Amino acid sequence: MGSRVDQLTWFLIDAVLAASLVLTAVALVMVMTRQPVRRCALARGALLASLALIPLIGLRSITSLELARPIRFTLPWEWRAERWFPDRLTAMGQTGPGLSLAINHWVLRCLTWLALATAALKLAWLILGVWALRRVLHDSQEPSRATIALYQSIPFPRCRRPGLRVSSKVTRPALVGTLRPSILIPVELDRPETFEPLRLSLLHELVHARRRDPWFKMVSDLAQVIWFVLPPLWWIREQMRLDQEFLADQQAAIGFGPFGTYAASLVDLADASPRFEPILDRRQTGLGGPALSLRVLMLVRCPFPVEQRAPPWWCWAISTILVALTLIASSVTLQGRQPPAPRSFEPGLFQPAHGVFKLTRLSLAHPPTDPYPIPIKLPPRFDLTMDLWASSAATLAGVQVVGRPLSTARSNLAPSPRSLDGFHTVRVRLDPDGLQIRVDDRVVATERKPAPLPELLTIQTKTHQPILVRNLKLVW
Repeated sequence: MGSRVDQLTWFLIDAVLAASLVLTAVALVMVMTRQPVRRCALARGALLASLALIPLIGLRSITSLELARPIRFTLPWEWRAERWFPDRLTAMGQTGPGLSLAINHWVLRCLTWLALATAALKLAWLILGVWALRRVLHDSQEPSRATIALYQSIPFPRCRRPGLRVSSKVTRPALVGTLRPSILIPVELDRPETFEPLRLSLLHELVHARRRDPWFKMVSDLAQVIWFVLPPLWWIREQMRLDQEFLADQQAAIGFGPFGTYAASLVDLADASPRFEPILDRRQTGLGGPALSLRVLMLVRCPFPVEQRAPPWWCWAISTILVALTLIASSVTLQGRQPPAPRSFEPGLFQPAHGVFKLTRLSLAHPPTDPYPIPIKLPPRFDLTMDLWASSAATLAGVQVVGRPLSTARSNLAPSPRSLDGFHTVRVRLDPDGLQIRVDDRVVATERKPAPLPELLTIQTKTHQPILVRNLKLVW
């Protein structure tokens, strides 16, 4: 269970790193883009890319770019990942003397569980909100005939326009739903005397429907559930919402009336007068304050021509760049590259008469109960040397190499000056005179007629303590 949590922790670390790269790059480009329609396209692409990172990181579609090697040794020892996950990183060289294999991973594991619990709560809250909207739609009523006639008179390019419902549970017009969107209006707007505010609201919401804003609102909500820890996502979502509102205002103003009429009506709606006080909720709509001032200023005195649609060449270029950036970001990892560790060996493989096998480091934080095989066949004669970490003589005595313990009942188990925490030199030699095992230049076992050895080079611990081996060398 612990190893799976550790794997999930590393997966989340890589995912957060990749999402940070993509979202930060898109946010910087959005800052330098002045056209709202282009910023919306960038935000939508970033949100879709952030969701696509999860399966891409799991599949690792292209070769991983290992960032652990160049940055690892620039960090203090207390910050290095190998101190917390020695079984997940292959060291390039010797490790620091302060490494302890008994380090508990509870800190990162607790952070992982906390992140998963927070995401689960946010997802549950999102599902609860969708259910509440469905309940509101279920309890809503049909509007009056005059309201229906006004709604049908507004041109809409699509064959299936959103539905129109009246609800006493809403305080402002809103477009809700993704598969079957509907416009909810409050009871106060379903009256003949509110003809102009109702027409303004319907024009505004129909633009949202035409631009598929509810779909991307759901995408942004899902991205917020997953990447709630990334501030660039917060800014992208807020900027996309403001741009969507401005584009809806700008296009609705064209069909509302003469120039400036829509902006004046928008200000009238935001005015906290007794007539429209029940309709408006400034905390929900963002009307009033800087958001309303910016929207009205952009409508009345925009310093540049506003594009209704992004150029096709720009859309294709941005899509290609976003796809490439997403693929590259999904391949970046902070994990050290792990060489494959096969558990089986083909007896038919060619074994040269003389050779040398070297292994820089072998780290097992959770060693298996069975002997761990190293993929090298033991020759008839060999000389094996290695540096083995042990915290005490008892821990060292519980280790078995090539099926032989590093101490016997006849061996001297008295602690030596090197019996403290540190690496111990182990040498196993098999020649015509027999098998000899040495630990720190002391003979701990000798077999004149050795029993059969395992087929592969194996290592095992009986104390269930982590194993750390360096500078392993097998000469035959």
